[in-house]
Amino acid sequence: MKNGNGSGKKFLFIILMGIFSLTFIFSQVGGIGEVNCHGLMTVRLSNMDITSPRVMKISKLPRIKESFSARDTLNIYVNFYWNASEPQKHVVLLKFYTPGGFLYLKEKFPVAIKVNSPDKMEIPGYRFPLKVRRGKGVVLQEFSIDGTLITPFVFPVGGTYIGKNKLFGRWKLEIFIDGNKTPCGEIYFNISE
Repeated sequence: MKNGNGSGKKFLFIILMGIFSLTFIFSQVGGIGEVNCHGLMTVRLSNMDITSPRVMKISKLPRIKESFSARDTLNIYVNFYWNASEPQKHVVLLKFYTPGGFLYLKEKFPVAIKVNSPDKMEIPGYRFPLKVRRGKGVVLQEFSIDGTLITPFVFPVGGTYIGKNKLFGRWKLEIFIDGNKTPCGEIYFNISE
């Protein structure tokens, strides 16, 4: 009888851990990540560049999204919302993982928020200086967050190996800032056919 109660407690513990794990996973899904790391406040995914004045002229407004169709999406815009209250310079490293868990794209770029910096910056491991991405205001009010500036990153989807090799499913994006070994945040998003 003693063993029966012990295994019942283990079973209950496993069930509770499973519920906690699912809650954590679902809180990470959605293309919106609260990261709060080195002045980075949040990251949101959209189907258009929300910092471009051109979006005002398009009838189909961009949306913050968590799922994208490879057939209908040319690019996914990863929009980094930075705290604009103080000047900042950072180096951002992005790692995109396929639904199978394989590294698909690794990209590093410098960011300047309210800082007078050169247009290009040298980063160790790169042959040539990279263009500095500067924080911009948001054109459409529904995408703005008070006290933030945005730097978008373009993740190509249309005409890439994603559609050709049917890399459909749940993708993971890890965000590293200033050479940290652990990610500041992870974002999960879906790409379907």
